[in-house]
Amino acid sequence: MLSGVCIGTNNLSAAGKFYDEVLATIGMKCALSEPQERGYAGADGRITLFVLVPYDKQKATFGNGSQVMFYAADEEAANAFHATALRCGGTDEGAPGPRRVRTH
Repeated sequence: MLSGVCIGTNNLSAAGKFYDEVLATIGMKCALSEPQERGYAGADGRITLFVLVPYDKQKATFGNGSQVMFYAADEEAANAFHATALRCGGTDEGAPGPRRVRTH
């Protein structure tokens, strides 16, 4: 059972502003705010996404092939999430839409 996802950041303040606004479009909000991490929860109150400064104090980097996926209530919510992320400085590798799981 998946209990959560952690995303590393080198600037927790900027990341918090970004995720606060973007995740609000799908009903998630910050439920934990500490000096080294922020935790985000949906309507059930369970924190499932953590944005944090790496524990080892090394620079946070991206993982090629890594992806974090969120459920949206409908296509309109998915499009709002995507548009908000881009407006807040995010980048993408393609428009929002259904994704297929590869079986090979």
